[in-house]
Amino acid sequence: MSLEIEQLGLVSGQSVYITPFTPMSEKLKRSLVQHLDVNILGFVDKTKQGKDILHPDELINKEFDKVLIISPNYGLEIYKGLGGVGVAKSKRQLVIYNGVFSKISAFKLWWDKTKNNVLPQIHLVLQRYLKKYLQHDNSVLFLSQDFIDLNIKQLYLYFSAQPKIRATIATDNKAQIVLLKPLGFNVIDIHSWQFIFCSLRAKLTILDHTPITKDLRCAISGSKTIQLWHGIPLKKIGHMADYKVVEYDLMISTSDFVTEYAFSEIFNYKKIINSGYPRNDVLFQKNSDKKNLGMVEKRIFEWAKTSSNKLVIYMPTWRGDSFENNPINLDELNSFAQQNNLNIVLKMHPFIRPESFFDSMENDDYQFTSNYQHNIVFYPSTNDIYPLLAMSSLLITDYSSIYFDYLLLDKPIVFFVYDKLEYVKRHGDFMLDFDENTPGMKPTDIQSLYASIIDSLNQDQYGEQRQNLLGKLYEPKNIGNSSAVIFEEASKLLAEQC
Repeated sequence: MSLEIEQLGLVSGQSVYITPFTPMSEKLKRSLVQHLDVNILGFVDKTKQGKDILHPDELINKEFDKVLIISPNYGLEIYKGLGGVGVAKSKRQLVIYNGVFSKISAFKLWWDKTKNNVLPQIHLVLQRYLKKYLQHDNSVLFLSQDFIDLNIKQLYLYFSAQPKIRATIATDNKAQIVLLKPLGFNVIDIHSWQFIFCSLRAKLTILDHTPITKDLRCAISGSKTIQLWHGIPLKKIGHMADYKVVEYDLMISTSDFVTEYAFSEIFNYKKIINSGYPRNDVLFQKNSDKKNLGMVEKRIFEWAKTSSNKLVIYMPTWRGDSFENNPINLDELNSFAQQNNLNIVLKMHPFIRPESFFDSMENDDYQFTSNYQHNIVFYPSTNDIYPLLAMSSLLITDYSSIYFDYLLLDKPIVFFVYDKLEYVKRHGDFMLDFDENTPGMKPTDIQSLYASIIDSLNQDQYGEQRQNLLGKLYEPKNIGNSSAVIFEEASKLLAEQC
């Protein structure tokens, strides 16, 4: 049974309904069908209609074993409502999803919601009165809400290897906590007393997203701060939040050019350095230990490493809508890959997991079904793909800044821009001139994409353009040594008085 559903406590052969009807409940259904022999009778929802969707009142006349309730905001209300229409308590099961599906009691769900509302208030009081007494000069807290991004992971590994440094990662991604703890990562849950204690101890807090909520801003108050950010911006930033809400002691950039067109206008900081990003150090590492590979999908990594085929990676950017207009047909893509001795890995942006039609395959362990004979596979959205980037022959992307990192490898890039006009209309223009700063072929339909892949692999014509752009975006002396450069500056901050 998959880890994703093994905590549900269901028994093979049981008949279940799922409520309400949402993308998350559909994800739960797919996981159950894939991993467990249960009979999915349909969905229950009082606001939606459709095939296999019942109104709660209709359950009174149905035979079933469980109604699975998965709703982070309204789960308790739905739980009580089902009791009101005659569904026995033994047949009502609340489910939560934090990287894995697991059952939860009504009391625990109520307590977790209450705790998450109360803890930030307690945290604020403790920060105000105890921080100055508990703070430790060598304590470093990495703050990584939602999921642990690769800059955080790689820099944490560097810091934790240094003498006397006490490094901790705080996240609310329970799946990553479960994954990394056995490997020796000091990783804790943001919604815990342990997190409050660690934030009180931290002399330095390192993060890669803007702390929008009050509780996260509270967590960094009274400590020195480093903002890694999560990449060189291509698309405009600053419209989704107040990025100047915090003044950072240190801001990470890659070059004066990037600082000028992007970060200087968006962020408040006391100092900025052109260290580059820690995750890119991986691109130049010849050997990796278990910790370095801790967030790598190992089956795909071994498959790619041992195959004689050339490796192509497709990493499209985040879109607010779904991928319904994407012209890729999986059967055709696999045939193309087989005919040309290619392996193609598709990795979606972490923020589009619930919406992407690709991801519906990924969530069902589509990577290793026999349908496409392993020539195309889906890579888990929040896993570390950088070791695979290092061994790849070509990157396909669109408007994602991943290609800025890929420039360091000096390998061909294809920009599949089938929806450029629509994308700009929805998300705004780019910070850089797109055509001028994208050194690679730009197909707009599927046949042109196939031709561009072959042409780029056989006759790379964009090497000089890549090198020119690389020279603008990176400080050459720091390439491959970003973590060391950041640690040197962090050591200065740890030596200062807060």
